[in-house]
Amino acid sequence: MNKKSNINLIEFNLELDLPFSNSPTNDKIIFSKFLPRMKEAIEIRENDFEIKLYFSYNYEDIDSINYQILKSQKKIKEQMNIYVKSLKLEIRTFITPQLYHELGNQEYNNNTLKFLKKISDQSIDLYDNIFNYLRNIKKQTWLKKIYFDRKNFQQFLLQSNAVWIYKNNRQRLSLKEQRTELVIDLDDSFFTGEKYVSKNDWDNLSVFLKENNKIKSEDFFIANSLEHLESKNYRIAIIEIVIALEHFIKNNKCKNIESFLQNEEFIYLKKLFIKKQEFSIPMEIMLYKLNKKLVKKDISPDMILEIIKIRNEIMHNGSKVIEKYKSKKLVRNVIKFIEFIKRK
Repeated sequence: MNKKSNINLIEFNLELDLPFSNSPTNDKIIFSKFLPRMKEAIEIRENDFEIKLYFSYNYEDIDSINYQILKSQKKIKEQMNIYVKSLKLEIRTFITPQLYHELGNQEYNNNTLKFLKKISDQSIDLYDNIFNYLRNIKKQTWLKKIYFDRKNFQQFLLQSNAVWIYKNNRQRLSLKEQRTELVIDLDDSFFTGEKYVSKNDWDNLSVFLKENNKIKSEDFFIANSLEHLESKNYRIAIIEIVIALEHFIKNNKCKNIESFLQNEEFIYLKKLFIKKQEFSIPMEIMLYKLNKKLVKKDISPDMILEIIKIRNEIMHNGSKVIEKYKSKKLVRNVIKFIEFIKRK
């Protein structure tokens, strides 16, 4: 909204800290050699809101051990692990003088309720998209989504430490007559190097948010599988990764495998994948065709067929014992296979 379009409107500025962890040791976003500052903020326009997303250099937001180091931009580029508990969200819009003063007085009425509900819904939607990107695309599966009750926007304002500028003073944004409760869902998990958030990932997140992209189903199930691996639910991890493989092959009418096969081969396998419930037979044919290329990439076709067989045994018998080392090896092999086909 342009302020000049209505001279009676007043500028409203709100700062939020979107928490990804309430734990001093776990569940943090991990950046590498990069932290998005104000000048690198992702800027989004939604309806009447102008939104900026970046990292805050507040002491409370980062690992205390690294705080002094991270105050230097030169030092940041030398840090492989940079742990972040929250991301800064700035919201700017224009509101009526009446609403401005009602918010300043913390009045609980239909006018203030409608406005703050709109802000909380907009922010929670953005948070969900960021979380989905970090967990399902970057595979930071240790992140646990913090629960925001959409029916209780006061809770969201409390959880996100909402601060706005009223008469040139910073003050907490809240209304007087609604009791708030803090509900946060946390758990422990793990970390591996590929899951760092880099400068390139931050740029990709910007595109992801602005284009309102959706998480691909295979990324969702891969993240589920990795999470179950670290939770020692090896049988479920194998089920999830095979579901990821099935979704990836069958989505878009098998277009992701077309370039690897001769035309008549592709037409035949496409019919098998789409029309037949049996997944292992067309997979076996395709893996045979790609065998040499896969071996060069250190991808084992035999392991892919093996994990499909194990998944079928789990689904039919339910009692198969899976060892930790083998399950991780099988799952990673499938992920490498999916990435190989994606890059074609």
